[in-house]
Amino acid sequence: MESKKRKLESFFAIDSYETSEENKPIDTINIKDKETGEEKSLIKDDPIYEIDDPSKKDKKSICIDFDGVIHQYDTWNNGNLNPNAIPGSKKAIDLLKNKYKIIIFTTRASKTYNQKPSSDELIEKMTKWLKDRDIYFDEITSDKKGAVAYIDDRAIRFENNWKPVLDMVDKL
Repeated sequence: MESKKRKLESFFAIDSYETSEENKPIDTINIKDKETGEEKSLIKDDPIYEIDDPSKKDKKSICIDFDGVIHQYDTWNNGNLNPNAIPGSKKAIDLLKNKYKIIIFTTRASKTYNQKPSSDELIEKMTKWLKDRDIYFDEITSDKKGAVAYIDDRAIRFENNWKPVLDMVDKL
């Protein structure tokens, strides 16, 4: 499926700042067309535009599950978050972010499975939780993205042989 976002290949960022009309921070970026000089102010992560971040251009992605890998997960609890992070998760992500784009992979972001609370509400809670703990991320998604690896507490590694996989599934 082709992205509906328009690439801004002929634009470059001239500055980036936070602003607020309702005392609510909004990440924005000002861009300028290299050819026409036209300037625009965009909300960061605007769904209409895709801005290439040069610092991420050559980085490969790594997907990290949220519940049970970053966030200490006990039970669904209507989407409310446990206050505790998995020990060592922040330090590991801080090391990985230098080499990889960090994608948080979670069903909490699924619009299909989350109506009450909505996926948008769950993502907002996750974002606040991660920022409050200074845990770095580039993106939160429920989509399976192209990545060099997935780090997940519920995964079974497939190594070209179904027998050990089926044995592990039987033990669940």
